[in-house]
Amino acid sequence: MNATLSGFKESIIINVILLGFLAFPYYKKTILVLFIPCIYLLLYILPTFTTIIRAQSWIQGKSNETAREQAYQTLLNEENDQKIIDNNWEFLTNRFSETSMFTTYLKTVPQQYPYYALDILINSCYMIIPRIFWEEKPDTERLAMERVYRSGVAQRSSPVSAKTRPVTDGYLSAGVTGVFVYMLIYGMLAQALCNLSEKLFGGYQLGCIVIFNSIFQQLWRGNTLEFMLNNIFYGYILMLVIHFVLKQTKSLQRLYENHTHHSFL
Repeated sequence: MNATLSGFKESIIINVILLGFLAFPYYKKTILVLFIPCIYLLLYILPTFTTIIRAQSWIQGKSNETAREQAYQTLLNEENDQKIIDNNWEFLTNRFSETSMFTTYLKTVPQQYPYYALDILINSCYMIIPRIFWEEKPDTERLAMERVYRSGVAQRSSPVSAKTRPVTDGYLSAGVTGVFVYMLIYGMLAQALCNLSEKLFGGYQLGCIVIFNSIFQQLWRGNTLEFMLNNIFYGYILMLVIHFVLKQTKSLQRLYENHTHHSFL
């Protein structure tokens, strides 16, 4: 239920998909039959649901529970059918794919604004610093949204969260070259973290499925660099801490196979 309070569609969809994967080995026919109706239902309600959550909670400052209740009432009210249809059409034609947003950046950078060069990376490094050590640290969401507003992808008064993705950040930094370098490093880093998780926790099941996917979930679809670098840095530290604690409590045992180190629960 906490996922419904986030204001993001992805968190809800991912939780539904994970539940489906977990239940599939035991209820294959049921999952296969319900998959398409569930996806249809999510696509029907989520655009309006998340928009209301953002407007009520993010902008008006109401509690998450109040925002969620308002969203439920809107969806259940027949008078809002046309509003729901309009939101769905806007989502499916503009937001379901981020291609249209990316083309806007192509039109404005570097024609109207210069490339950001290392600015995005520097800002992302600032985000790693804990606020307890820097009380005036900029708000991550606002900082990431500045280039969105600057290029006219979204208006400041809009409740949408249309932050850039890895490909876009790469392009805004250095054009096509930036995309190539950024995505190459992104892929190598994601694979390295996954391999390390498997090595530390004894294989695919615990290392990749549980640890890697739990800590580095943002790497599934990417996020703006300000959020991702923070997640990767502290996620890496958290992964090492978990491994250390499990070793100290002797929950992990070491195996040596083919002269390589493995560990398992």
